[in-house]
Amino acid sequence: MDNNHSITRIKPDLSDRGFIFEPGLFGINMEVTRKGFFRGINAQMLNNRKLFAGTDGVIACENVKNTYLHDTDEGLEFYKDELLAEVWEKVRICVDEWNFCWGSGSNNALLISNALQLHFFGRNADKYHIREARFFMTVNEGMITVSATGSKVESSGKLFRFMAGHKGGNVVSCASDDSLDVLCTRHDGYYYVSAVNRSGAPCSIEADGLEIYDCIEISVGEFSFFSNDYKISAKSDASVGAYGILFFRMKEK
Repeated sequence: MDNNHSITRIKPDLSDRGFIFEPGLFGINMEVTRKGFFRGINAQMLNNRKLFAGTDGVIACENVKNTYLHDTDEGLEFYKDELLAEVWEKVRICVDEWNFCWGSGSNNALLISNALQLHFFGRNADKYHIREARFFMTVNEGMITVSATGSKVESSGKLFRFMAGHKGGNVVSCASDDSLDVLCTRHDGYYYVSAVNRSGAPCSIEADGLEIYDCIEISVGEFSFFSNDYKISAKSDASVGAYGILFFRMKEK
């Protein structure tokens, strides 16, 4: 094994029933919202704006690695604890036009940022009363590239396809170290897991008492705004490369 290759043990809370990963949290919701469903506002999140304000591409990529590291967002904290504190129990939030930047097209930094943000929504929808999260935008902003001669589903579009495995499951807490960002949902007879490797070194994932299977990885080449080289592959083990994203199922042995 490579000396830089580490082992990360994850531990889902098997007693945690969690809240349901709603379809609206998946990131794209084209349905018209029922009148009166949202008592509040379309929330602007601050993490993404802070990541890129006054930075060059290299510094911004470094910032992406640590975004949502401790499951907080200053904008949503402000709504919850200050602006809407008196009516917070009645408020339901729609995070509108989320994405880390506009006009960039598909690239590896966008892919990782989107994965981390989808994880944030999944783990914190209950905490922040998030009921919808609307991605901006699906066409020519990193998900689907459309030209006069054709169209292509890009890496973030494929990310959304794999993230759909969480829909309808109960989000459960899952302990890990800071280098591996994990979202875990409980379904009938299995857990569905997506894991984002925040670090520049590969790692293997283990879970005591659980069998890991059906592993699929989105691996990237250079982690930057200027690279769009990635590949998707089925794997026989739960290993994930530098800045890669691994999807897998687990069941009790």
